Amino acid sequence: ADPQFEYPVSPECVDWSVLYPTLCKDGVMKNDVNFADIGCGFGGLLIKLGENFPEHVSVGIEIREKVASYVDQRIKALRTENEGQYNNVAVIRTNAMKCITNFFKGGSLDKLFFCFPDPHFKTKNHRRRIVNRNSLSEFAFVLQPGGFLY
Repeated sequence: ADPQFEYPVSPECVDWSVLYPTLCKDGVMKNDVNFADIGCGFGGLLIKLGENFPEHVSVGIEIREKVASYVDQRIKALRTENEGQYNNVAVIRTNAMKCITNFFKGGSLDKLFFCFPDPHFKTKNHRRRIVNRNSLSEFAFVLQPGGFLY
């Protein structure tokens, strides 16, 4: 585990009410998260998912602190400017390679998005690739049967 991140012990321990206050009642989500944008960058896809699929809940996962903070501020600003909208999107700063199963139950996600993952061409950096043999099994675990990985 990364010492810089706090991981929930299990998906049942995630406090979704911090990320989706209007979608939670007594700390419990009304709907499960449907889409995860891994390495969401500055949130372009995440925001569009929220706009185009208002009935679905989307989460962006970003490892870089400043970028995740920017996306969080962007979402909060959009929620303020557009009352009742963008309540279905949020961002988490964490390492998806190491803890995605700590956030999501098996078979819970409809779609996983990986846009422009860093290819890490040098052999010594292959361990840093987000899409690799080890992580694929974890990503498959959290996807629903028939779910999509983009």
